[in-house]
Amino acid sequence: MLPKLNDTPKYQLTIPSSGKKVKYRPYLVKEEKVLLTAIEMGDFNTMINAIADTIKACVQEDIKVEDLATFDIEYMFLKIRGKSVGENINIISRCKHCGGENNVTINIDDINVEDTKPEKKIQLTDEVSLQVKYPSYSDIIASMNSDDENLNFAFEMSLNVIDSIQTENENIKVSDVERSELKDFVDSMSSAQYAKITNFISEMPSLKHRVNFKCSSCETDNDIVLEGINDFF
Repeated sequence: MLPKLNDTPKYQLTIPSSGKKVKYRPYLVKEEKVLLTAIEMGDFNTMINAIADTIKACVQEDIKVEDLATFDIEYMFLKIRGKSVGENINIISRCKHCGGENNVTINIDDINVEDTKPEKKIQLTDEVSLQVKYPSYSDIIASMNSDDENLNFAFEMSLNVIDSIQTENENIKVSDVERSELKDFVDSMSSAQYAKITNFISEMPSLKHRVNFKCSSCETDNDIVLEGINDFF
């Protein structure tokens, strides 16, 4: 019988949203094949599913990947990738002055989640408020796969971040409400009220890294911010 290779977790990371420490191993050739195929297809849905499957395969602890926040998924995958193919990422960045392409090297260990801690209680009126939450991986997939052609991704996300609706007399869990009723509720908001939800989404913790480089063509100093998993590939 042939020996098993690389199936023992060797490293540890901390899940940003919960602070829980988990052990993991690098991804293997069979998992890398799936990732490369997903990246070549250029489809975000396929790519995020491949990333989630990689985390499930590589993390030793019993965690529900579908319940992890989006920035958890991004951070954990980068850490796993770093131990699998090397800590350095090479990306191409355009100069803000001349547009020239520059090769920039980033160390994965320097990339962290920027925790902005936005307020999770949104006051709509004197009597009505919302308790909101970070969207999970499953929320992202559900928003992208919505069968309702009248809804765009941003609106779907605004529905998914609402955890409960509070009035003077009730605390209504969204999980107990029909989706159509929740849509009607959000549709009834004023632009200013709805903006409070979109502001929460835009201010959520995210994978960010500031990069400074001198353009190889015009020698202009550049200062850019990479954000989200797509910027690091």
